[in-house]
Parts: sequence; C-alpha cells; structure tokens
Amino acid sequence: MRKARRKALSATCCVLALLAACAAEGTAGQKRGGGKKKAPARKVFCAPQDVQVWRGGHRLPAVVLTPKGTLMVFTEDRSRECSDGGPHNIAMKRSVDGGKTWSKDHYIAYDKRIRFAGPVPVVERDTGKVWVFYSRGRPHRGHVWYASSEDDGVTWSKPRSVHKDFEDLKIKYTGTSQGIQLSDGRLLVPMDYGKPGPGKGWAETPVCIYSDDQGKTWKTGKPLLRTPCHTEFALVERVDGTVYANFRMRDGLGNQRRLYAVSKDRGITWSRPKDAAGLPRKHTSTMGLARLTDERLHDRNRVVFSGPAGPGRKNMTVWISYDECRTWKKCRALCNGRTSYSNLIVFPDLTVGCAYETNEGGWQSVRFARFSLEWLTEGKDKLDRSKFKKGESGIGARHESQPDSLAEPGSGAGLVKRGHAGHSDSTILPDVSKGG
Repeated sequence: MRKARRKALSATCCVLALLAACAAEGTAGQKRGGGKKKAPARKVFCAPQDVQVWRGGHRLPAVVLTPKGTLMVFTEDRSRECSDGGPHNIAMKRSVDGGKTWSKDHYIAYDKRIRFAGPVPVVERDTGKVWVFYSRGRPHRGHVWYASSEDDGVTWSKPRSVHKDFEDLKIKYTGTSQGIQLSDGRLLVPMDYGKPGPGKGWAETPVCIYSDDQGKTWKTGKPLLRTPCHTEFALVERVDGTVYANFRMRDGLGNQRRLYAVSKDRGITWSRPKDAAGLPRKHTSTMGLARLTDERLHDRNRVVFSGPAGPGRKNMTVWISYDECRTWKKCRALCNGRTSYSNLIVFPDLTVGCAYETNEGGWQSVRFARFSLEWLTEGKDKLDRSKFKKGESGIGARHESQPDSLAEPGSGAGLVKRGHAGHSDSTILPDVSKGG
C-alpha cells in the first residue's frame, strides 16, 4: 500500500515537473519570438553629424566661421572650478573639415588664479581678422580684454585691455554669444554694463559695442534695457536692415522671460523690449541665433534659433522663423538630455552648425552638430535653388573654401599648425591637450 502511494506521488511530481518545464519553455519562446518587444532606447545625439569637442569642464561655447572656412569654438575652461565665480581660462579649438575633427586646446587667456570668462568672438569678412573679447576679474566688476588673429587662429596678438585702447568703451562684462557683421560692414558685438541690480548681487545691462572701420576703433551703443537685470543676448540682421536682439531676462526676483528688441540705427539704440512668443520662457540660457537664408539671394527668409526646449535645461532643440523672427516654429531636437548654452553658425552650403553644452557623456561637455534644412524640418522644407541668384550659394558665399572638401577624420586634418615667421606682435599659444 505504501509502495503504491509512493509510486503515485512520484508520478504526480514527475507530471508537475514536466508541466513546469513546458511552461518555462513556452515563456522563453515567447520572449525570444512572439512576445512583446521592448521599446528602442531613445537616441541621445540626433543630428547626422555630432561630435564631442570637449569632454567635461567647459561652458559657454561661442563659434565663428572664417572666410577661409576655418571653424573656431571658444569656451570657458572650468576644469579647475565649475562654479560661475571660480578661476577659469579662455580656451579655443579649430576645425578645418567642417567640424568633423578638432585641434588640441589653445588658450587665449590662461592663469591659475584669475577668472577669465565670457568669450565673444567676431570675424571681419573682408580681411578675415578674428577678435575675441572676454572678461577678466570678478563677475560684472572686472574689465574687458581682447585678442585678435589674422591667420585663422594659428597665432594671436597679446591680450590687451579695451579700456586702455578704446576710451569710449564703458563696459564691465562680455556677453555669451558671438558678434555679427552687418551688410554695410559694421561689426556689432553683444556686451554688458556691470551695475547693481534688484535683489542680491550685480546684474547686467545689455549693450552693444560697434566698429565701422574694420575693428580699428570701437564705440558703445545705448542699453537695450532701462533697468539692470540678469541677461544674455544674441543678434541677427533682418532683411530690412534692422537688427533683432533676443535675450534672456531675469530680474533677480525669480521672474524669467525671453524678450526681444529691434534697432533701426544698426545697434546703437533699441525699441522697448517685448515678449518673444513661441520660444521657451523659463530656465533659459543663451541661445543660438543665425540667418539661414535671405529672400533677396535665396528662395525665402529663414532664421534659426537653438536652445533647451525643456523641461528645464533639457533637450537641445532648433526653431525656425519664416517671418523675420516674429513667430517661431519648433523643429527637431539635437540632444535628448541635459543641456544648456548653445551657439549657431551657417556654412556656405547652407547647412547649420551648432556648438552646445551637454552633461550627457561628461559633465559640462561641449559638442558640435551639423545638419541640413531638410533634416531639421523632416523634409517639410527644402531649399529651392532654382530661385537663388546666380553665383550666390548662401550667406557664406564669400568663403574661399568648403570645409567638406578637406581630409576625413583620423588623417590629422584639423590639427593646429605652428605659427609662421614674420607675424609681428603675435604669440603662438601653448598647445595643451585635455583629452577632448
């Protein structure tokens, strides 16, 4: 009797074990084949070309493109101190292949104890000369210095104080964007007064400096705002000759907005600021602004704008305007993740370049993305080159070379060459690699 029970129990256990094995096999098969598929991981960096320029410790990128096709990106090197008030240096990298590869670090201003901040470059298109302005000393209470290059950033002049060279410049702090050159040749550079603001600490009062003689002399315009506030702004020239300024406004009391103002006298005086409808309002930072096409040369007017779409400082995104910055249409994200400041440039072939901050892949890293209008609008807008004026390919038509024709990554292209003899009052900057 006991033996029979044991046999029955053993048989039952075998059946149960067999059923469990079959169930497990079925589950495994479901996972391998017909089960519910996992959603693909979200892509972080989205542009067709997106490369890392610096990994960690760099902020406030500002980018310019020279007439010979050399890209330069300037940043605050914060590798020793990441806070706004710590000792920083002004670093620069060059690219001669359209942003695919980048040189080693060059330092415009370097000192272990002094705070250098806010690089603002500008290029004179006829001579190719590049200036970079930056602040030296305590935030909003220091002085503005500058250096210049006449050989596409290979060598640079010795840094000098603008206050000693140009007595008319009543400024205390640089901006956080690049300068522009107007159609009539005027150089226009975003700057700030340093004055006591509402709440605690100091604040900026946005203002432009300008030059009508290819940078030989500089003067100061009138403030964009009548009352001081924390602000950073970018510029673009409209087709009617007016200048559009888009800026961040923080009044020190917790209020944040994006505003714009317009100048009818080429950046000297400004209209009363208004809300920039259609663009992010809170937790904003300096955003990129650049003209893509001009109806007088191309098929229609287009201006592009870059910045975090949110929530907070996340998701670097590009907007486009077809009505000279009056309204904006949100397009595609370049980076799905943590991000902040950005800067835009337009290439001769009418592709767009964006230097931007991201904390994805390294805290306070800087990347460079390049993309076309068709990619940006997902095919909804394309350049109609049949309407272009003969001989004009884009805003950068004056450029002597196309960066895309240069060497591929890994060939050594893009590395900074050493200086040349006979360049007066110039210094070959130390070539220091940061592993970026």
